[in-house]
Amino acid sequence: MARPVKPKTPRGAVASGWHRAVYKHGQSLVKKPFDYYTARFLAMNIRLPMSIRALKRYGVKDMNLAEWNHYQRYFKHLPANMRPYFARLTRLAYTTRGKKKRSWLYVEPVLNANGELSQTMADHVKQHGRIHDPAFWDRFSSMVKWMLQQKIPFFDFNAHNIVVQRHIPRKWVPVMVDYKSASLRPYWVHVWLRNPKIRAQRMIRLANRTIRVMGGAHYCLKLSKNAENERPR
Repeated sequence: MARPVKPKTPRGAVASGWHRAVYKHGQSLVKKPFDYYTARFLAMNIRLPMSIRALKRYGVKDMNLAEWNHYQRYFKHLPANMRPYFARLTRLAYTTRGKKKRSWLYVEPVLNANGELSQTMADHVKQHGRIHDPAFWDRFSSMVKWMLQQKIPFFDFNAHNIVVQRHIPRKWVPVMVDYKSASLRPYWVHVWLRNPKIRAQRMIRLANRTIRVMGGAHYCLKLSKNAENERPR
């Protein structure tokens, strides 16, 4: 089975992942998909169009379009108490280079109190150590509980998909910045996830894994087995 190889961050990008890079563009950030991805198969590297991977995982050839659709469906009209926890996508645009049509997904940047871009949780922990602030994990738990209540199928509580917004030295807020996995489509083989209870249990387990790795095992009880019935604060 071919396994994708994570690309290096392109020059000029402020961040990048497996599928896309993020660039500054005026007052916004822009997500731009890579044209190709590299898969390793039988000790060989194979270069394939990114549209193939996007179609396989998200059902559309454009990963930005998939994320934009999920955002419009689940996160565009947030209640006031949830708005601080989810970055705002502002628009999806297309550019043409030769015969290639490329999408640009505009994101409102998440800034710290000093005006700097907030770090991902992974980078924050790497630089400053684990997050031992109970209030931070209370906010993270509230975010997850709201997603459970709304029955949003989200299984990617990756520390690279969440940034730590520092308002003041002792007030940190988790902010979700990636919505492309808010769908059952990437997990179509896992038919058991169509069961709401099993889906909620898996979301809780994955969220607790992030809490344990990024904050410490004693915070895992912030999300209980009945979290989908608890009201977020």
